Amino acid sequence: MLKPKRCLALSVIFALIAIAPIFSVLLAHILSNSLTCVINERGDTPCILFNYDITMILVSFYVSGWAALLTLPIAGGISGWFYLRYLKLSLVR
Repeated sequence: MLKPKRCLALSVIFALIAIAPIFSVLLAHILSNSLTCVINERGDTPCILFNYDITMILVSFYVSGWAALLTLPIAGGISGWFYLRYLKLSLVR
């Protein structure tokens, strides 16, 4: 049987997993805007940061947003289940 604190911790961990792809898209968008380069799925322009071309890293971050179609419902559902379990265990005590 899981303890309430462990259920809450697992709920937070799965919630972070669920929204991680959205944060990667936001990071890629913010960096590409600040470096004045265009990042999208069909083409890109060079993005130079500290004399290094980080274009492919930003493209990978941008395209990883599609993973949110899987992580939001699956990890989000698991997170919700652990949170409901936490509420149930904390009310019993």
